[in-house]
Parts: sequence; C-alpha cells; structure tokens
Amino acid sequence: VAVARAALAQNDVASAVQAVLPLLKRDEPSPEVVAVAIEAMTAQVNRESAVFRLLDTGPLRMLGRETLKKHQSHKALRDALTALEAMP
Repeated sequence: VAVARAALAQNDVASAVQAVLPLLKRDEPSPEVVAVAIEAMTAQVNRESAVFRLLDTGPLRMLGRETLKKHQSHKALRDALTALEAMP
C-alpha cells in the first residue's frame, strides 16, 4: 500500500495499480487497499481525455461500497469512493 501511495504521489498511476492489484485480488482486501485502488482508478480516469471512457469503474465502485459498509469509519475509503462516484 505504501508503494502504491508513493507512486500516486508522483503521478505514476501505472505503478500504483501494479502495486495494489495483487492486494486487491485477495478474498477480502483491507479498506486501505480498496481506498488506494479507488484513488488509482480515479487518477487514471482523470487522465483520460477521450469522450468515451475505456475503464469500467463499476466493479471497483461496488467493491468500495461493500467494503465501506463493513468499515464505515474508514475516512480514506469514504473520501476515495466519493471522488470516484462524483465522476461522470
């Protein structure tokens, strides 16, 4: 998670995704992992300039909502999910 956060801080979305993806594939990823994955997805979507979005954010939005239900007090997850859901 620290590697992914550091990559995001340097606007290296690809490295952030590469670092967090194996953690995200666990049976029940931690809320911190889900938050970082959502932040990376949001950064990637923000970087796209095409009219048509190539990335499907639906599965990650669903995972974020499910994880937030279990960890309602996790501010980073809530903030990341709010930012992703605010995107068109």
